[in-house]
Amino acid sequence: MTRYTKTAVTAKIGINYIRNEVEKHGSLFIKIEQENDLGIDAIIELNENLTPINRQVAVQIKSGNSYYDEATRSCHFSIGTHKEYWSRHPLPVIGIVYIPLLDQAFWVDLKQEILTRNDSKIRFGASWNNQFKKQTVQKFIIPHILNRTPGLDIDEALLLTKSSDTSTHLLGLRTLFENFINSQLTWDSIIEHLLIRPITDRLVIYWLAHIPWNPDIYYSGQMLAKETKKHVIERLNKRPNQVIINLLNNIDLEQIGRGSLASYILSVLSCINGVPDKLLSIILRHSISSQIIHRATFSLAVLDKNYFIKNYRKIETLSPEVAQLLHEEILFNGSISISD
Repeated sequence: MTRYTKTAVTAKIGINYIRNEVEKHGSLFIKIEQENDLGIDAIIELNENLTPINRQVAVQIKSGNSYYDEATRSCHFSIGTHKEYWSRHPLPVIGIVYIPLLDQAFWVDLKQEILTRNDSKIRFGASWNNQFKKQTVQKFIIPHILNRTPGLDIDEALLLTKSSDTSTHLLGLRTLFENFINSQLTWDSIIEHLLIRPITDRLVIYWLAHIPWNPDIYYSGQMLAKETKKHVIERLNKRPNQVIINLLNNIDLEQIGRGSLASYILSVLSCINGVPDKLLSIILRHSISSQIIHRATFSLAVLDKNYFIKNYRKIETLSPEVAQLLHEEILFNGSISISD
């Protein structure tokens, strides 16, 4: 006798759950029938305030508790034979895992994951910001598709910055910077990132370069208040040596032209009180790596050429090649140029 399998029931419940949340949001859920399914279960026609925004999203849905790890609170998605199909799909492709145990669903950008990783299985955290429901369609999915800042209040953005997931954490920082640039909490979070976490995104340093300002910055948002700049400079000077070392770690001496990460770092270093003395102290520290010594030598020569010349003999003994090149350029050109 023909039976309706439990797997089919679970799959249908999952699809109906996603359809319900999409329609509660006011968007359209267009199911693709199984005989036409090549790796996409549905198309979502996104609306905003019941108005079409002329954007669609392709969706692959997995339903079942087996796709969820309760211990790590994470989901997984096997790529299987769909890698090429998803990566070349003309629409954004998101994966959604529906978990009957929780009666909740969580989403991930499949195309983005495939293009940035080379894994056979995609694993992603299950948290409030990627839970699939009508609110997150508006707050996260639409902004993600349109490449704009999520529509969060400051407490929600701060919550994202507490995530151990790097992409979620950086999304929180981006939201704070773009929506709450004059909040001290924004800059406290950015400086905490600088001090505690490895800098995996140059945007963190780019944001900090707004404080002293850098001529290569393009910015069109709310202007920074004097009180905000004062607060950030005070925070940077509370732990100046750690700030300097962490910034020096990100200088690439092969790329030092205008608009480079090095130029932004030099701008931030200029905010540190007594930075020439502190850079010299780092150069003369015997326990420091040669890479940091070279970067500190370069930074000192750019920021204070006279102080560099005055202490050249000390510096030369620890960074001979770099120091000599910088010394010759200062004598010949009068300064160190970082222009293109």
